[in-house]
Amino acid sequence: MNNLLKKLIIIVALILCVILIKKNIWKKNPAIHDPKQIEKIFLQIIYSSDTKISAETKKILDACGVQKNLKMNGIIDENSHEYPHLLQQVMSHKTAKCYIKKISDQVGYGCFAAETIKAYELVSEYTGLIKTSVTDTQYNWEIPLMFFYNNMPYSLYMDGKNYGNFMRFVNASKNPNIDVRYIFDKSGYPHVLYIANKNIIKGEQLLVSYGKKYWEQKDRKFVELNRFDVY
Repeated sequence: MNNLLKKLIIIVALILCVILIKKNIWKKNPAIHDPKQIEKIFLQIIYSSDTKISAETKKILDACGVQKNLKMNGIIDENSHEYPHLLQQVMSHKTAKCYIKKISDQVGYGCFAAETIKAYELVSEYTGLIKTSVTDTQYNWEIPLMFFYNNMPYSLYMDGKNYGNFMRFVNASKNPNIDVRYIFDKSGYPHVLYIANKNIIKGEQLLVSYGKKYWEQKDRKFVELNRFDVY
């Protein structure tokens, strides 16, 4: 009887081993493909495939006439005519498949392509909360509105620290395979897009440049942009 019990225990243990291996539980740095896992692993993050704007920020933008100025300067029409495919992809969430994985204790997590991404294709929108000011500069992009019209004193910030998607895990590099583009939807609200600047093979880490200021300044604030970087 004891031998039979031992055999059963061994069989059950082997079955559990197979299950654990298949689920990557025994791997030191398992890949995370399911967006829902982000909230379980990173408790401070709310996952969302959509950009969100608070009522307070919307009130400020409306008072400053952001949408009106964008329409008067033809920015929204320009976006609609020149980048309709990007807007359509953003609104329908048709983006490349990616996953995140821990690289090391020093670097932390990174974002990787789960499929081959062709050059100039939309990788994904960098989602977050649209704000008019931020205190932590690590996980946000500055959208300098003065590039679009001169009478707007505000910059907007796409803050992905506690609210966002896989793109918040994309690391910085001086040799990026992703470019950043800004477009505005018909409501006049911005979207930060990650576009492949070359063919990205399956399993390759996604990398973006934070600009010279990121590498030169100790606090590593925002991306250095010029007029030709903004769309």
